[in-house]
Amino acid sequence: MKVTEDYVEIGAASGHVYRLGNDHIRNFTADVHRDHDGLKHGFLTLHVQLFIEGANVRAVPTRQPGDPVAPLVNRALRARAFFAPELERIFRRQVQIFNRVMPNYTMTSVGKGSCPGDTWMR
Repeated sequence: MKVTEDYVEIGAASGHVYRLGNDHIRNFTADVHRDHDGLKHGFLTLHVQLFIEGANVRAVPTRQPGDPVAPLVNRALRARAFFAPELERIFRRQVQIFNRVMPNYTMTSVGKGSCPGDTWMR
């Protein structure tokens, strides 16, 4: 879209625009054919991989051009998915215990043992 001494601005058909610094670009290979507009077109080889995510574009460095880059991992979302079943189990058990506190307190305050089946009081 735009080329200056400091940057190259590229755009996608989706309307996204990203400004590449000189250090993002490894080389430029010219296309031998010129379009009807008479402009010189070509191909950029980059030191980064561009990701379009919704309205945002981000650049992630690559080890060498052409190497794939793994997408960004949402660690909070992965942790939530991993720990959610265990946390749910713990909370359910806590609710069960708290629901039995009053009946067991009443039973033990009058000198009787805990309610049958409540093993957590032992």
